[in-house]
Amino acid sequence: MTTREVTCWTIRYAADPFRQEHRNIGVLVHGQGETHLAMLGDQPSGDSDARYFCRAFGYGEAVSWVFREWERWFKALAMEARTAAEIQDELNHLAKSGARFDAGEPINAIVPAGESPLVVARRLFGSMVTVPKIPKRSTFQHDVDDTFRRSELEFVSTFHRDVELEIEVPGQPQFVRLAAFVEAPVPLGIKLLRFNGRTAAEVADQANDVLYGFAALTAHGILGRDRCIVLHDEPKARLAHLLQRIAGAAMLLPLNDPETPHALRRLVHAD
Repeated sequence: MTTREVTCWTIRYAADPFRQEHRNIGVLVHGQGETHLAMLGDQPSGDSDARYFCRAFGYGEAVSWVFREWERWFKALAMEARTAAEIQDELNHLAKSGARFDAGEPINAIVPAGESPLVVARRLFGSMVTVPKIPKRSTFQHDVDDTFRRSELEFVSTFHRDVELEIEVPGQPQFVRLAAFVEAPVPLGIKLLRFNGRTAAEVADQANDVLYGFAALTAHGILGRDRCIVLHDEPKARLAHLLQRIAGAAMLLPLNDPETPHALRRLVHAD
């Protein structure tokens, strides 16, 4: 059998940097001028699910944005680097930065000549990374993730999910949680309003949170009123009045409307 050599790195994360106990979360493979990355949470569709990272280390989903930021960094490295030496130089800089994310020592592996770096990465990932089991994602959350993906928000460098903004006011600071926040070019805030599977009281609490949060952000000049967005599912007839209640405070975008991703994309890139 004809073989060839590829260079491999394990992508690691240390939950406690002082103990230096790293855990593998991905594999980077370079060979024949190609580089491919397999990461925890990769989906057959090409999407990524940060819940696997959060589950692996016992984090709440509010910190999923940290994984997404680093995942983008490693994907950019895989796309831009042309040689194993270029990759190693970047990884050396990363190691010196003291980040919790890093890579192991490079390994030269002998693989079948016809096996692409992508196949090698996926095969090594299966043997070197432990993938936790996670509960099935709700239809609502799936629709939210799909909307972010189709709107291409996740490819915007200033896009963050599960954000808590602090508003400095005399006496005691206020905190507003957003499902997503785009810092630039023009700040944009997104909250969620879920009707399906929620009681009337729970939906009312969500509506109050939307009103309070966006009122605080607009009053302090963090967001313009036209930059306050609510993504929502289809309301039951008896609760539809709650949408009318918040319509004056935010732009309502239904998750089941095929135009919603396009509207989000236009809003993000508005000058």
